[in-house]
Amino acid sequence: MRRTLLALCAASLFAAVGCGSDNNSSDSEATSPNAAGTAVGEAINESAKKGGDLTFLAAGDVDFMDPGQTYYSFGNMVHFATNRPLYGFKPGDSQNAVPDLAEGEPEVSDDNKTVTVHIRPGVKYAPPVNREVKSADVKYAIERAFTTSVPSGYASAYFSDIIGAPDSPVKIKDLKPFSGIQTPDDNTIVFKLEKPAAPQLVAAMVMPITIPVPEEYAAKYDAKVPTDYDSYTAFTGPYMVKNDSSGKLVGRDPGKKIEMVRNPNWDPETDFRPAYLDSITIEEGNSDETVANRRIISGQNLAGMDSSGPPAAILRELLTQKKDQYAACPRAAPTGTPSTRSSSRWTTSTCAGRSSPTPTVTPSVPSAAARRRARSPSPTSRRASRVTMSRAA
Repeated sequence: MRRTLLALCAASLFAAVGCGSDNNSSDSEATSPNAAGTAVGEAINESAKKGGDLTFLAAGDVDFMDPGQTYYSFGNMVHFATNRPLYGFKPGDSQNAVPDLAEGEPEVSDDNKTVTVHIRPGVKYAPPVNREVKSADVKYAIERAFTTSVPSGYASAYFSDIIGAPDSPVKIKDLKPFSGIQTPDDNTIVFKLEKPAAPQLVAAMVMPITIPVPEEYAAKYDAKVPTDYDSYTAFTGPYMVKNDSSGKLVGRDPGKKIEMVRNPNWDPETDFRPAYLDSITIEEGNSDETVANRRIISGQNLAGMDSSGPPAAILRELLTQKKDQYAACPRAAPTGTPSTRSSSRWTTSTCAGRSSPTPTVTPSVPSAAARRRARSPSPTSRRASRVTMSRAA
């Protein structure tokens, strides 16, 4: 069997593409390899087959599974595979945010003080919630991020202009509904702002804080400080972390593994993610880069990424003998730092030897004033990320 590439960059594995494989994979090979050893295409490989399981080797863990708390890029990568913010980025276009959970573009008033978003019908939570997403779920998701139960790294920096948002985190029992977030029906959410800050709010709608949270399910977990929702997260994306009938994330063993499986309630007609893979398992604790990279390039259905790249000896082998098992992805701006001009880094994913740029939601670096209002930006490396992958089974 000819070598095929299962995947290249972690974000594309989790957030958007995810490449399928089987024992009859295409004999096509990557074309026009760049210096990193892989081709850079412009669209999803439409001939890719659904199916296959991927194990991703990682040194560390995500920070949180709770979308209201996650702040670092690895957490975002997992969130954008398992959940849906209001807006995201399609493969092949790293500059223009498109509706994800939202049904269309945000409607902004002439005075930049009102933003209306319509929620896409037909998006359902995975078990055990098993119901359609409502606009009230997005309202609750944002409001809970202003509480001591759900300490957010950026809520107060980019969402504090909403009328009714507290100046500092409050106890959840003292949280009052924001008068500036209105839900006139189950598919409409309206944001009222104290000042003309709509561009910043719209740019921030690509962030995990806009991932819906069902209050009737999460409230009992949010009553604790900190919330237990991190262990009982609800999912709306093509994948979900394996859970039990109560919603407990039995597929996550912090510091050891995260098992993502298909969300049985996900409707591909509502989503731009192809989600070819049947499952993705993140195997953590692979801190020895030499051992991890050697295991990947000699194994099957494995991938890994680190900003420092493979050790020198393995890098030489990849670039001279196994170019189709290595890729360097462009630099990323820090996550959690939206501006009025939202952009993203993009990475590359290859299925059956053909590649496609795949965006990871990483908004542009804000102005100096905005940065002063926020916490320190996420320590996302500004160096290119290097990805090593094995052959498909």
